[in-house]
Amino acid sequence: MYGAGVKNTLGYIEVEDFDVLLDICDYLGVKPLCIFRFAPKTQINEIRRRGGFAWIFKTRIYPPGNRTLVNAIYNTMGLPVQIWRRVPDSTAKRFLDWHERQIEK
Repeated sequence: MYGAGVKNTLGYIEVEDFDVLLDICDYLGVKPLCIFRFAPKTQINEIRRRGGFAWIFKTRIYPPGNRTLVNAIYNTMGLPVQIWRRVPDSTAKRFLDWHERQIEK
């Protein structure tokens, strides 16, 4: 079982929030599944040390219907933003491969 934390904001997750997420996972006996837009190496390493999966994206993802906003963000600030209708197969495969290895343990 996994305890999922999702962060799609531009900044890092607050250290206190990150620690609480991991503490809750420990308490519940689940592996942390952290889906973040960027994270410092120290947090990625801590997730892995606790047997979890760090799914890190460089791009901020927006749902369909936000094309005008995404274009404005990209054209004004040059930030990596995209609209996704679904998670690309290659991206999903990284998690699924890790998940299969967890089942085999």
